Amino acid sequence: MIKIRGEEYKKTLYDRLGRVTDEYMLAKDDDTAYSDVLDSTTFTTKVNGDIVLEQIETRYDETKPDVLMRVSIQRKHNDVDTGSGETTGALDTNADNLPLKVTAANLKGRAQITANWSDQFGRVTDTVQYGTYNASDFGRSGLAAQHNLYATRRRILVA
Repeated sequence: MIKIRGEEYKKTLYDRLGRVTDEYMLAKDDDTAYSDVLDSTTFTTKVNGDIVLEQIETRYDETKPDVLMRVSIQRKHNDVDTGSGETTGALDTNADNLPLKVTAANLKGRAQITANWSDQFGRVTDTVQYGTYNASDFGRSGLAAQHNLYATRRRILVA
């Protein structure tokens, strides 16, 4: 399912393995044809012109099903139409094209960042909630599970 209109109103993007990578909770769409929902060339969900309330990005390890990072981006409360239009499209433009990096300049909302670390069996051993990361750029690649000024760490004991 790419687009749901019911109790929830959202569009979903999947990777080549069928895993949900991006979810867009919508207030309004501008879809008039199926081609407004799905790009038939790249097989990606289109949200250009849609008013997105929240975007949830889930990033996976390329070789395993482990979730490495989850980012929830919420539309700013004062982002309303005041005559010059309001923000449309994805809340993270991902202009840097780096899936494990959150670039502050690419965001059109407030991000909440959570990163996970797993053992060799795919069991989550550490979850670190970075929050907004002080509205700075965040890169998950190469990080060790560590506590810092902007993070809350939760250690998960694996038996």
